[in-house]
Amino acid sequence: MVHRLGSGAAIADWLGDDCPLMSFQGIFSGANAINRARTLEELRTDGRPLVLTWDMHSSYVLVQDVELNYQSANWIKYRLTCLATRTAELSATGDALFQSPASQISAIFDLLTNSGENYPAFQRTSLMELAAGRYDLPPAPALQSASDLLESVRRGFAAADLYVGTQSLETFATASAFSARLIDLAAQARYQAVSLLALNRISEIQITATSGRPV
Repeated sequence: MVHRLGSGAAIADWLGDDCPLMSFQGIFSGANAINRARTLEELRTDGRPLVLTWDMHSSYVLVQDVELNYQSANWIKYRLTCLATRTAELSATGDALFQSPASQISAIFDLLTNSGENYPAFQRTSLMELAAGRYDLPPAPALQSASDLLESVRRGFAAADLYVGTQSLETFATASAFSARLIDLAAQARYQAVSLLALNRISEIQITATSGRPV
């Protein structure tokens, strides 16, 4: 359990084994290096638990310490130390909060497909490439693919919204016709909900990629 103090500091209570420390290091390079280094400092001072994911493992962590070695504006070495406060295994049915970006994207595309929409495989791949963040500058083709996907989902949502707005439940010749209309409207409402979820997540990934913040 994480307690926030009035000073802004955070205290993590851990039941069972001692809270494990996780440390790793690397180098920020390229034109976006300074922004990415600043993001680490912001995550540390913010003090909120974050989800750290590697391979098929995921943990709630607090960023305990950030060491930055500015060799130049385009080459910054860093060392990050995190305090693990909770562990969560990733699975197809797991809490979305603990899922990796790739798992979340796959889930969103599955929902869209189940709602009757089929998007090219390269758009899913491009979105995963942006969400992974393994680049100094976001690849232009992936950004364009994400923009095209956003526009396509927006058009689908707008069409569904227009359709629902023109439907009436006032007069039907038979009960079966009324039931059919209800089922149709329920399907459209589900599609709109899925579209909104997709729009929010895709937009977040796109904004994150261009700002240099981690997903």
